[in-house]
Amino acid sequence: GSGDSSSSSSSSSSSVKAALSVSGLRMCANAWDREGGLKWWAAVQAHCADAGTPLPPQAFRELLNLHVRCKNLPAASALFDAMRGAAGVPNFKPVAEMGSQSGGGGGGGAYSGAGGAIPEGTEGVTVGPQDYTLMIKLAGLQKNMVLAMATFDALKAECGVAVPPLDAWNALIHATARCVQVDRAYRLFEALKAHGATEAADGGEGTAAVETGVHVGQSANFHQPTTATYHAVLEACKQARNLPRALSLLDEMKASGSVQPVRATYERMLGICGEARQMDSAISLFQVRTSSFLTSSSSSSSSSSSSSSS
Repeated sequence: GSGDSSSSSSSSSSSVKAALSVSGLRMCANAWDREGGLKWWAAVQAHCADAGTPLPPQAFRELLNLHVRCKNLPAASALFDAMRGAAGVPNFKPVAEMGSQSGGGGGGGAYSGAGGAIPEGTEGVTVGPQDYTLMIKLAGLQKNMVLAMATFDALKAECGVAVPPLDAWNALIHATARCVQVDRAYRLFEALKAHGATEAADGGEGTAAVETGVHVGQSANFHQPTTATYHAVLEACKQARNLPRALSLLDEMKASGSVQPVRATYERMLGICGEARQMDSAISLFQVRTSSFLTSSSSSSSSSSSSSSS
């Protein structure tokens, strides 16, 4: 009786604290507060050590997110390698070697960088596409295109997915834009639209084949571009000061049955007009956006009045 109740209460308390540890790390990451995040992480470690409970597996992902958002490549790389090792990913290549032609497989081991460690024997640590996507984002922030492409390929090979998630595609396109590899960003976008996201039947062609769209029609598992995808390509247009391409993308969004321009889209368009020194186009876009907003507001107000009257 009382022993079971005490055990149940202790287990419940540990679960609540584990959930709070994950939420706290996420809060610090969202605030780009690396110092606060590391203090929170140290407190979580101390609590788990005192309670004799393992570190919650999800906390490692939130810690990785913290390192990525704070652009800390060394710490993120060390943790990502340790997560793959703890998750049992076979013969992975450490981040430091990814994209290079030399070096063998990695092995894992405890994470000893800033922010704590994954103790030997820790169970339940997993690594999935979202973690690889975080590393692609970080590579883009660091303007390291070699690492971004290598991580995208590693996602497919190590997670066993022929079609990476759309978030990974968006992160890769955005990375190419930040690295001012504009043509590559356009090719990736076109390949994505052409359903060119699967490995060729004989394999071995890698990302280069994906970029050229040679996989068209080989799988029903494809992604339709979202607003975030278009925004990533618009970033490439801004880098290239390519207003005609940006206007074409805007028209494509308007004609789409599933993706429509939003305020952030027009803000990006105005930025591209500024980079291209095309003030007339900027004024025209502003007028179109304002007119659309007023029409939308008028319709909404009219509909609301109708409802009130009835």
